[in-house]
Amino acid sequence: MTTGTTTTADLVVVGAGSAGAATAIAARDAGAEVVLLEKSAAAGGNSRYSAGNLIEFTGPGGLDHLRALCFGRTPDSVLAAYLAGLGDIRGWLEGLGARTITTGPTDQPGPHANCWPHLPGAEDVQYYAIEPPGSQVEELGLQGAGPALWGVLEAALDERGVVPQRGARVVSLLRDGARVTGVTYRREGREYAVHARAGVVLATGGFQGDPHLCETYLPLGAAAVASHPDSTGDGMLLAMEAGADLWHMSNGFGFWSHVEPQFRAAFPIAARHPAHLLVDQGGYRFAAETGRETHDRLRIFGDFRPDRPNVPALPAFLIFDARLLAAGPLSLPSTAGASGYLWSADNAAELASGWITAAETVEELAAKLGIPAARLAATVAEYGKYAEAGLDPDFGRPAATMRPLGYDGPYYAISVVPGVLTAAGGPRRDAHGRTLDRSGRPIPGLYSVGDNGSIWGHIIQHGLSLTDGLVFGRICAEHALAAFPHAPTDIEAVSDEATHDEATHDEARALS
Repeated sequence: MTTGTTTTADLVVVGAGSAGAATAIAARDAGAEVVLLEKSAAAGGNSRYSAGNLIEFTGPGGLDHLRALCFGRTPDSVLAAYLAGLGDIRGWLEGLGARTITTGPTDQPGPHANCWPHLPGAEDVQYYAIEPPGSQVEELGLQGAGPALWGVLEAALDERGVVPQRGARVVSLLRDGARVTGVTYRREGREYAVHARAGVVLATGGFQGDPHLCETYLPLGAAAVASHPDSTGDGMLLAMEAGADLWHMSNGFGFWSHVEPQFRAAFPIAARHPAHLLVDQGGYRFAAETGRETHDRLRIFGDFRPDRPNVPALPAFLIFDARLLAAGPLSLPSTAGASGYLWSADNAAELASGWITAAETVEELAAKLGIPAARLAATVAEYGKYAEAGLDPDFGRPAATMRPLGYDGPYYAISVVPGVLTAAGGPRRDAHGRTLDRSGRPIPGLYSVGDNGSIWGHIIQHGLSLTDGLVFGRICAEHALAAFPHAPTDIEAVSDEATHDEATHDEARALS
């Protein structure tokens, strides 16, 4: 490995997604010299493939709502810091040139219905998004709000002269004793060092792109990445080498997803008509296919019951009829960039390519899938009776979401596995975004933001993932620059020890 140059900056930000961009913008606006490193060929991270949902609270119930979402696993001090920062994010984005639109919640089923309407504080939830440019609206509809968010942040970086160094993978942290003082990274066959006067912020996203980490931490069995494939837990592993504690490691969300080996990311599947069911490789249903909150769908792959005569096996199969095929593209358009392939609007291309299996009878479909024909036929017939009766005695699927499959064919199927959009566990953080060690103390000079150790404690609201990165990116920049006496800011300097809150750390340890 050829050694490159050694440079110095006020703040080093690792990861140029929305969290890293927010950090860099806030630091640059405070007058800091910022180095922004991105290992991928393109910046934007997972935000470019997201639906772009953002969240704010319109009344006093925000903290109660966040507590309920987190099941008590995230300290109040951290939730309160997030909530306080959240109130300014919409105005901050508009100040960067964004046009925001309120999208919900609504009382109707769909992507902008209230995720958890029965939790405390739900009446104060409001969703919004960045209005996409006209071309994105035409191609993606509101799904273009994720790319639109990244477009606003990218333009703001450009206006401030912060250019992400793409293809720069950070391989180690520089340390002076316990303090993190910079990073080394590799780019185009050379290794470079950057010293950070104020600190290093790890904004590298989740670990959904690393199969070993997903297998180790997520309760899903075999899973596929269905979003940014370069989100491989780099920031978490770097923080662990510095002694970081971890939290929320089992948290992940995504959709049933279809895998085609030639693509780096799987295709999230959306069942847009109620005439469908899921079966395992034995031909049995194994869970209620609907009734889950959008971000909670992967939990069905843990719903196998011991009183059922089936053995869990993946991939599973989504079985449906022509009504679902005609209801729109099976894969979500917002995630097209992760794989580099845009699913056809009428599913015709995928049907022709064999990704979707078609047959005139259920028995013929079973033969093509390698499923016992009699068993699949019995399962489809049983499901049809349940749908007609409006009662699912096996798994409790909501009656309004069930329709029998057509009785005269044709029938269709597509293989699905758990497709992870975000695996958000990682380094434990405090209310300032500082990375905490296993004793609950801040690691000097090290911060983590966004999906690299998200504050999300168990279940998630629309917009919490993106706003976590935006809020804590700004919090980290402010604290790092204030804590370093030579950083170019007029914020009063504070030391790591001066802001150390023993009660907060005791609380965090008790919740771990």
